[in-house]
Amino acid sequence: MYNACMECIEFSGQRNEGGYGYIPYADGVYMAHRMAWMLHNGKAIPKGKVVMHSCDNQGCINPVHLSLGTMKDNTQDMISKGRADHVIHSGRPVTITPEDIVAIDVLRKQGISVINACKQVGMSRHTYYNKSTRGFNS
Repeated sequence: MYNACMECIEFSGQRNEGGYGYIPYADGVYMAHRMAWMLHNGKAIPKGKVVMHSCDNQGCINPVHLSLGTMKDNTQDMISKGRADHVIHSGRPVTITPEDIVAIDVLRKQGISVINACKQVGMSRHTYYNKSTRGFNS
């Protein structure tokens, strides 16, 4: 559970386009929040579990803000907080199109922030980053 008395600890290293910190290492790349959870708890993340942020700050590595859950738990958390990879109106998903991505790109070129451009189009910034970097077939 999120503890409002404890502030987020921002990862100061490299971040990916989604805002998550990562640590390049000889045998790959480690996500900073996952590493923070493992170091704090002294064990590996169990198979089938993800590390969730109660603070909704992808750059946070404060172990108090991190908890384990399933992908389903994480998805439900994203939907309940309006951060899902799709927009839901009247209980049904709304299709995100390539034209929506272009519209956000145009707004960004006009100096509008990613968050505000996404709000104008009706898309989360997470969906924007996902679709603009991975495309529509992922």
